[in-house]
Amino acid sequence: MKYLISLLLIFSFSINTAFSQRLEEFTLGVKYIDELKDFMTASKNSSMEDLYKDFDKLYKSSFFTVEQKDTIQAMSNLMLAQRMTANPFFSEYLQALMKVKNAENGDERFNRWHQVLRTLLTQSDNTKKSFQNFVGFSIDYFQ
Repeated sequence: MKYLISLLLIFSFSINTAFSQRLEEFTLGVKYIDELKDFMTASKNSSMEDLYKDFDKLYKSSFFTVEQKDTIQAMSNLMLAQRMTANPFFSEYLQALMKVKNAENGDERFNRWHQVLRTLLTQSDNTKKSFQNFVGFSIDYFQ
């Protein structure tokens, strides 16, 4: 009987630990990029790791302004609040983000694109689907 109770306690503790591992929010500032790395590469998927490396290089360079980095961090937290996962949501967001910023008039497009994303995440009925459709469209459009 003690063995059964011990197993039950261990099992419930491990389930609780597994659920508490879900990232609730990114830390704003310099810790963001490290937390994003852990989040994006946790699956050990090579394409996710490659995508993160590409983004990391741009993020740590002068490709994004300080204000744009703040916008990216805020958008990431909005996405987490909607329980969006690294794959497909964050991976597609990062792909589209790099293409939008690299497009002609990238700074202006960056701001307008994020305004649309923010609206989709805060005012849409089918948030995840609307977000994913728009980001997918953006990846193709900004090729």
